[in-house]
Amino acid sequence: SLVVPGLPKEAINVEVKGRTLRVAHQATEGIRIPYTPFEGAWTLPNDADLESIEAKHEHGILVIKIPKLASITKARSIAIS
Repeated sequence: SLVVPGLPKEAINVEVKGRTLRVAHQATEGIRIPYTPFEGAWTLPNDADLESIEAKHEHGILVIKIPKLASITKARSIAIS
C-alpha cells in the first residue's frame, strides 16, 4: 500500500515487466498537495500470479494485490533404476 492523498489515480502508473513491479508518478499540476516525482521497483517472487495483479486507488491509498499462483511445481525426487 502507498499513501497518496490528493494524488489522482490518473497520475499514477503501475506496471509489471518480467518479474518487476514498478510504481511511479510524475509531478502533477493543479492538485492540492504538491508531490515530487516518485518511482519504486520491486522484484516479485516466483510464486506471484503476474496475470492477476490488481491495483485500487481509494481515499488517498493505493493498494496493490499480488496473489500467489494456485500451485507451483516443486522439485521431486526421481528414483534411479
